[in-house]
Amino acid sequence: MKTKLTLSFLSFFVFTCNGLFADTIRLMQYNLMYYTNNADYTDCDENTNNLDQKDLYLKQIIKYAQPDVFCVNEIGKENEYAERILNNVLNQDGVNYYATIPTVNSWSTIANRIFYDTRKFRFKTGFYVSTPIIYINGYKLYYNSENLQQGDTTYLTFIVVHLKAGSYDGNETTRYEQTLDLMNRLERMGQDNYILSGDFNCYGHLDSGVANVLYWDNMNYRFHDPLNQLGEWGSNEDYAALHTQSTHSGSEDACFSGGGMDDRFDLILVSPYVYYGLRGVKSINSSYRALGQDGNRYNKSLLNPLNNSVPNNVLVSLYGNSDHLPVMMDFEIEGKLLSVCDNAQSSALKARVVNPVRDDMEIILESPMTQNLEFRLFSIEGKFLQAFQHNVSPGINQFVESFSYPAGAYILQIIDSKKQTTSIKLFK
Repeated sequence: MKTKLTLSFLSFFVFTCNGLFADTIRLMQYNLMYYTNNADYTDCDENTNNLDQKDLYLKQIIKYAQPDVFCVNEIGKENEYAERILNNVLNQDGVNYYATIPTVNSWSTIANRIFYDTRKFRFKTGFYVSTPIIYINGYKLYYNSENLQQGDTTYLTFIVVHLKAGSYDGNETTRYEQTLDLMNRLERMGQDNYILSGDFNCYGHLDSGVANVLYWDNMNYRFHDPLNQLGEWGSNEDYAALHTQSTHSGSEDACFSGGGMDDRFDLILVSPYVYYGLRGVKSINSSYRALGQDGNRYNKSLLNPLNNSVPNNVLVSLYGNSDHLPVMMDFEIEGKLLSVCDNAQSSALKARVVNPVRDDMEIILESPMTQNLEFRLFSIEGKFLQAFQHNVSPGINQFVESFSYPAGAYILQIIDSKKQTTSIKLFK
């Protein structure tokens, strides 16, 4: 009886530590289409791409979407354009908590940028990767946790890319070189919670620019498509619900690309730690969406045929502001690290099991070293069911075990080489 009570007591703590998150945050990634008065593209001027009008459009979009983090492409690299968005779009109508971080770019008149809700995040540090086109920019933020004074928080690094456009071989080679430099930089920085977003200008998952990050040799740095929709996205109706360009079907609108919706250029990708939720933040993969995309836009405009995916004022704003659609996704984040977690998880080993468990039990864990792990499965009442072992390597390890038990709750114990125990609650 004593064993059963102990395990049931432990399972309560495990659920509190691993099953509940303190907050949900929302990321929106958006190519603003030359938010500058000094565009390289001569057809984008004060008549065809008026910033006063774009501010009104953006204000409607932001008010509807309410992002906590707003990453953008094609904003003027000078600080005046970011300040303009802060003053005219984000910090309006009683809102005063959005901030931005200066960005680094080279010769191009347009750059990447991040804006964030200071109630949720604070800025830690930044970095950039120089490329022959537009620099790749990284921003490491930390969550404004209730336990921040005790040093308990979660770090996230948002990386914004804008890869070379065009279908020619030379353009794809440039995209490859851009993301190659990024991935090499991340390996030097170390494993972390990375969220990569931007305009990739890639036509499918095997386009070298995005293939670099999706199929990187070291799986600890390999990014995941949250929707796992890997294929040839461009000019493919099977992926119509994912297409983000172009909002305009004709070529009569100067500055805007035409041809209708037929490309998935804009992406949000996540590192393994975010995908599996091993370091305090987990992507809510089902929340991934292109705002204004209803799946009925293939080679058509955003407005025709009828589109009821968002309110009409937002739809008109999306159509008028850019030839891209924004992509959005929510994340669960641990804002408060409970002391009882120390009773459930060893400090060296972090693990998750994909819940609910079905016929197979998928285990993902992060190990600090090569070691042999012992796994013990119990019923929620404390009855021992089975044991098995796995040799693991440093970094992320993933494996599957068959699970032939009836519906209910279970406890999986993981014992590392130092005899420290990590316990996880399972549901079927």
